[in-house]
Amino acid sequence: MPDPDPTPEHFVGPHCEIRAVRDQERTVLSVQGDLDLLSQTLLTDAADAGRPDVVIDLSGAEFLDAAGVRAIVDAADRSRRRGGRLRVVDARPFQRRLLLQLGLGELLGEGPVEPLDATNSSP
Repeated sequence: MPDPDPTPEHFVGPHCEIRAVRDQERTVLSVQGDLDLLSQTLLTDAADAGRPDVVIDLSGAEFLDAAGVRAIVDAADRSRRRGGRLRVVDARPFQRRLLLQLGLGELLGEGPVEPLDATNSSP
């Protein structure tokens, strides 16, 4: 796998932080906190700033509401328009159930994301 960008980018809001790590092929967005109305712009900005292929890691997301789902859908649409694909990984059971009930199961990946080297380093 190509070397990741050595400097992760951070998108910070009132109750959410999104850490973006890029390599030649994809951007991994690790969400910490609440993905809601106050943070939906953070997610779309982070997705737009990276590669067309986007992985959203929800393992650190405590909360997901309709605005957060809308941000995921918007990011997926933008990714597709740029020739890429978005997938959501490591969703908690309630997040997974919500996405499935909304007909967004095609966005769900299986298991945790393969880490990029910089993904495991401390901010």
